[in-house]
Amino acid sequence: MKNFNSQSTLLFSSLLASVLLFSNCKKDVETEFTPSVEAVSATSSKKLVLNPLDLSSAKSDNGYAVLIKRAIPESIKGDDAKNPKASIVRIFENGKELGAAHASHGDIRSIGKGQFSHWGTSLIFSASDNTDPRKNGRSYTYAVGAGSIPVAEEKLPVADEKLPVADLEAKRSGTPIGFANVNGKTTGGEGGQTVIVTTLTELTKAVESTSPLIIKVKGTITGSGSVYVKSNKSIIGTNGGTLNGVGLKIFSVSNVIVQNLTIKNVVAGSDDNDCINIKYSDHIWVDHCDLFADRNNGWEYYDGLIDITKKSSYITISWSKLHDTYKAMLLGVSENDKGGIKVTLYNNHFYNLNERVPSMVAGEAHVFNNYFSNVNGYCVGSRIDGIVRTDNNFFSNCSTPIDTYLGGDAVGYISGSNTNYYDKSGSNDIRTVEKSWTAPYQYKSALLNAKDVPAVVTAGAGPTL
Repeated sequence: MKNFNSQSTLLFSSLLASVLLFSNCKKDVETEFTPSVEAVSATSSKKLVLNPLDLSSAKSDNGYAVLIKRAIPESIKGDDAKNPKASIVRIFENGKELGAAHASHGDIRSIGKGQFSHWGTSLIFSASDNTDPRKNGRSYTYAVGAGSIPVAEEKLPVADEKLPVADLEAKRSGTPIGFANVNGKTTGGEGGQTVIVTTLTELTKAVESTSPLIIKVKGTITGSGSVYVKSNKSIIGTNGGTLNGVGLKIFSVSNVIVQNLTIKNVVAGSDDNDCINIKYSDHIWVDHCDLFADRNNGWEYYDGLIDITKKSSYITISWSKLHDTYKAMLLGVSENDKGGIKVTLYNNHFYNLNERVPSMVAGEAHVFNNYFSNVNGYCVGSRIDGIVRTDNNFFSNCSTPIDTYLGGDAVGYISGSNTNYYDKSGSNDIRTVEKSWTAPYQYKSALLNAKDVPAVVTAGAGPTL
């Protein structure tokens, strides 16, 4: 018995020393936290409550790290210098758990790969693939304690899950689906000379040419305001082609393609600037583009990402990302647009927005296979006798997915609202009888199952190399 007591005392002393040594570890040398078997087994039947993380206030913390101050309520204890593993917060990306938890802030910045730290009331974390969590369109949530993800969450598609290449490519098309191929074809600068532009001067000269041209934008072109695009042009981004602060005005022209291009931070100013502004024009195709700004400068600082007005018609927007601004897309602006606006939107990702996603006024729009996520106001709005046909879209964390009552009596119409999938979103506000309007072109072979939309769209939308 004496030997047993001596061994017990020795074991207890060793354990105590280990605990004291561990409690003095600094944050920058921490290792991955693994909950005890007892802690997990005691609560494994508990269904976790996933709470959304507000990324609107997230800031870069250098490298792969993003910082959200006051992300977690004060009542939930976070790590601190004395208790570097106190937090029991868990972070999820599209329902899939991230980790390591309690990571050193240096590792989160330099290694990333989903590591995070709940420090005080702040959260420092990284995406699973080191993309920017503020821009990758994924849903980030947190839960407290041990337990399992609700069954409904487990079945949601993972946004960065790629379908087999053959299946994905089969959904893409070398020519646009929709209105851009009705009453004529949209071919852009096909048959014209190919020119490469790297400066604003070169870009301006090329887009204002009266000849058909295939214009390849190489690198980043920075400026302010907009350039005016003439008919029969293809403007294609290559090698990361980007317009920073420079928008495209497509006014009173026909047959324009904008493809593989990033356009960002176009300030509205006094001259009605948008990333892409289309007026009095027809047969326009915007494909595989990335358009965005920010929500840090007030409602009027930027206007829309794409505005299509003044009876512009036979337009398709496909496989593009529109995100991080207040107002995404205006289709028509007044009763004067009646009978004119005709737009198809498919396989686009709209995220981190407030409204006009899109707003249809007095025209016709077909919206299918689109992924809407994190929209604070309304997504698809229809007013002044506008008609929107929706097919197999996916709405996630959207306040009002579809709205036909945007104030006043000038209501619009919807068809196909029951074909969409609604996840963690508010109710539609549809106050008019559903219309029987259908698209005047073939598209059924390209329809996705609504639940597959997030995976397919996030894998394929935006510029391709």
